[in-house]
Amino acid sequence: MALSALKCGHKVLAGARHPEKAATDHPEIEAAGGKWFKLDVSSPDTQHVISQAIGAFGGIDVVVNNAGYFQVGTIEDLT
Repeated sequence: MALSALKCGHKVLAGARHPEKAATDHPEIEAAGGKWFKLDVSSPDTQHVISQAIGAFGGIDVVVNNAGYFQVGTIEDLT
């Protein structure tokens, strides 16, 4: 989704708990003009981080939450 937005000429701020690792795992985001930043929604600094992003980029038009959990294996009926 981020790459599609970048290809359409939009600015992308990609948030991750570990942006250094994310940038290493997905270098195509920065190569296309995106920017990784540290964002941990469980941190008390979240509001400050978002305020800095708004100030640096002039606002946020769209937020996509792509956080999730994936479990490999079978899920058994425990009843």
